[in-house]
Amino acid sequence: MAEYVARGADPKVNPPISSCGAGEIRAVQGEITLDQALASGDTVTLGLVPQDHVPVDVVVDTDSLDSGSSLTFDVGDIDASGDELIGGSAIGQGGGMARMDQPGGTRMAPVADSPMRVGLTVTTAPGTAVTPATVTATVYFRRSRRGS
Repeated sequence: MAEYVARGADPKVNPPISSCGAGEIRAVQGEITLDQALASGDTVTLGLVPQDHVPVDVVVDTDSLDSGSSLTFDVGDIDASGDELIGGSAIGQGGGMARMDQPGGTRMAPVADSPMRVGLTVTTAPGTAVTPATVTATVYFRRSRRGS
């Protein structure tokens, strides 16, 4: 299992910026070009949501990662279940865009002791991988209130 990290999701390069205003929405965007085929269980970290903040939306835009029809992935907190925001997406099978589609995604509990690593987790490996390919995610987030 491999782990890939977009430059924008590296806390040494791009530390998470908190949102202090009530209800203020911020966004972080991560982009990575994958030069190797993804395997089942691989993770790709694409954004960091600051501690005590919660995601309110995510948009994933990807090139074709699979010229066949096998690849599926989830998007969410890759240190938790990993499918809280987008579940079972097949957009990597030819390229495309996906937006948050999971019930409860806007009610996730904040991570109190570290930034939340938002990214994709490969659930089914590509049948015929396409490389290089670029994956971009924009994660929108706000400060937590009352635990969510």
